[in-house]
Amino acid sequence: MKKLYFILPVLFLMTAYSCDSDDQDTDVDSNILQGTWEIRTTLADPGDGSGTFQVDNSGKRLTFDGNGTVSSNFGMCFGASSSSSDRTGSYNEMDNTIMASVGNCQATYTLADGTLQINYFCIEACSERYAKIAD
Repeated sequence: MKKLYFILPVLFLMTAYSCDSDDQDTDVDSNILQGTWEIRTTLADPGDGSGTFQVDNSGKRLTFDGNGTVSSNFGMCFGASSSSSDRTGSYNEMDNTIMASVGNCQATYTLADGTLQINYFCIEACSERYAKIAD
């Protein structure tokens, strides 16, 4: 019986602590993603693993709003031009995915150290890195 009195408070504290930290992380990520991001570098691997991120001065921008919509001044898909019709899409913060409204373009994203990295589904590695320019 004495063991039970010791174990129950410990379990309660562990449960309360783990719930609080998860809730805080979700709110921070959501606030960080929303806003306008401008492309800084692009990775397009030739298929042999030798690709590296290169400076990208195209001016491509992505704007994430608070209701799951993302828009761009270029096409949403990797390598799309400014005349592409796929300029809007949706994003899902639960699985970190982006989907263009037109076409079959999907990507995943990560946020780390102030950088948004978009990883496209390509045969070779293809990614873009963005810096936030406005909230």
